[in-house]
Order: sequence, then structure tokens, then C-alpha cells
Amino acid sequence: MDIKTFPELLGVLTGFLSLFFAFFLLTLKTKKPISNNLIAMFLIVFAIDTGGNVLLDTYVYPKHPGLGLLLSSLIFLELPFFYLYLRTILYNDFRWKPVHVLHGVPFLLAFLILLPNFYLASFEEKYTVLKGEAPVLIELKIAYILIHLQVLFYLIASFILVSRYRKLYLENHSNTKWFNHKWLFQLVVFLSINFLVSTLKNTSLFLKKPILYENVAMITNLLALALISWIVFKALRHPELFKGVNSRTRLAKQLVKKNDANLQLTEKERNLWKALKKYMVQSEPFMNASLSISDVAEHLEVPSKELSILINHKIHKHFFDFVNEYRIEKAKSIFESSVDKKLTVLEVLYDVGFNSKSSFNTAFKKHTGLTPTQFRHQL
Repeated sequence: MDIKTFPELLGVLTGFLSLFFAFFLLTLKTKKPISNNLIAMFLIVFAIDTGGNVLLDTYVYPKHPGLGLLLSSLIFLELPFFYLYLRTILYNDFRWKPVHVLHGVPFLLAFLILLPNFYLASFEEKYTVLKGEAPVLIELKIAYILIHLQVLFYLIASFILVSRYRKLYLENHSNTKWFNHKWLFQLVVFLSINFLVSTLKNTSLFLKKPILYENVAMITNLLALALISWIVFKALRHPELFKGVNSRTRLAKQLVKKNDANLQLTEKERNLWKALKKYMVQSEPFMNASLSISDVAEHLEVPSKELSILINHKIHKHFFDFVNEYRIEKAKSIFESSVDKKLTVLEVLYDVGFNSKSSFNTAFKKHTGLTPTQFRHQL
């Protein structure tokens, strides 16, 4: 293998790490293999896109230029694999459906566009086109535009998906352990930056700016290496990052009928609100770290839809924040009444239904303006 530049070395290292982790995921036994399979396929295509160019240029393009371009065209499947992977970890009831095959349409379209004048052309014609010794085919330009439009579409779709997941989780769950929206959002942002810089790299290649191409290629490969290293690090440290929500769950604003936009509580809703507050104070269900809105609705013997509309729409509070208020009040009362000064913050947060110190500190400061430590010092 002929590695001439430092960016190529970075690309090969990134590709190797991606393939190694993909192999690990494909052989790992898990209750939900579809998630591992999809992220593994994303990593394989990511490896071809980042580190495979050196191997393709050395071993494939000189002898099989058609196969080389076909393998490079697998980039059309990179973000579809990533998007479907997002859906598997955000929605706990995700199932593979035949309609998901439609995500492969851009790859097939690019192949059909290039079929007449490239794939069916002679070896010499294909080789001269790829070596830049012949004018760039209009079909290649179309494929180039198509891939960037596809990237833009899937990145926007990923941001929308993550944002919707956050809202659904806040409206229906109170378990802070599984609420890792921030990490997932950062992952999509990181991936967006990587593709943005890659676009600049590809543009400089088309414009025949070799110096700019070399500089941007180094940045691109550094970002790719950082991205894959980050994914591996997170996955090894937190094997199960998301519990997920049910894909059939709807936001409160979607549950409200168009002719029922009035925010005033009806008599039935006022009674339900009183019963809810009484239940929270007397039974303290918030002590259960995994309490969900369906659990509360089942105890109050009302449809979860009605309870969701009441809390998330009429009262203007996410169920997540609504439950945390009771947890914080309980923590405050424990701090105020405790005569044991050795009682740690960690012990209190687990007692009241939290399961991480960072989420407890954040919620406590949000509701009181003080950290738990500051609150204890005031006492």
C-alpha cells in the first residue's frame, strides 16, 4: 500500500478503527441486533469513504475502475444507515419494514445515471475519466450534486428526529438515567461538521485546487478519526445509551383536537388535577426512578392521553419537570429534617428517584436557584 501523505495515513487509521469496531458489533450478542447491524454497516461505509480511498486507488481502480466507483458510491448508503440506526435507539419498538428499502433509492439512481456512459463503457474510457484525462462526465456531476442533497436531507431529518425524541421523552418519562439527548445531539452536530468539511474538500478537488484540497483533506480525516474514536469510547463506556420511546407515542399538541384549543380546565380536568397532586403527595410515586406518565395514568384509572394533555398542554409543564419538582421538594425536606450530617447528597438523590448526580444538581438548581451543597450550607 502506497501512503504518500499524512492525511492518507489518518484515513487508513480511521478506516481500520471503523472496520474493527464494526466487526465487534456484528459479532456481539445482544437482545436487539438490528441496532448493532445498522451502526456496523454505517461504520463499514464510513471506513470505505475515509480510509478506503488509498486501497481503492492502489488495488481496485487501476484494474477495475467500474468496481472502484461502485464501492465509492456506497457513500449514498452511509447516512441512511445512520438515520435508521437513530430510529432503532430512539424508538424501542422499531422493526425492520420493506418500506425502509426506499432509503437505498439514491444509490440505485446514481448507478442508473452512470450506467450508460460509464459502467457500460470500455476499460480505457472508464480509466481515463477517473484519472482526469478526459472531460468530467455530466453524469458524475449529477451524482455529486445528488449525494450532497441527500446528505443535507438526512442531516435535517436526523435533527428533527432527535428534537422530537427529546419532546416525547420529557412529556412521558421521568427517568434521567436514559435521557441522553445531549450526547445524541452532539453526535449529529459532529457528523454534520464532518460532512460540511468533506463537501469543501470535494469542491476543491472539482475546482482543481490541489493545495486547498490537501489542507482540507487533513482536517476532514482528523475530524473523521475524532468522530469514530468518540463513538467507540462512548459505546464502550455506555453500552446501552438509550431506553427509547414508543414510536406510536404522540406529543400533547398532536393529541389535542383542533376544536379543543381552549387552555381553561374543565370540571373533569380540575378534578383530575386535584387527584393527581393528592396521589403525588400521599403515595410519592416519584420515588420510582423509571416512573412514566402511563404508570400514573394507570393508577388514576384514566387514559394516558388525557393525563398527557392535562400536564403537558393545559398546565404547561413537561411530565419530566413535573415529577422532578416533587423529587426536589422531597430532597429539600430530607436535607432540612436530617440530623445526620454524614448523609451524602448521593444517598439523597437516589432516595428521591434520581439516578445521576449531574441530573440531580441540574434539576435542584433549576427549581431552587442553588446547588444541593449550597442549600445544605444555608441550612
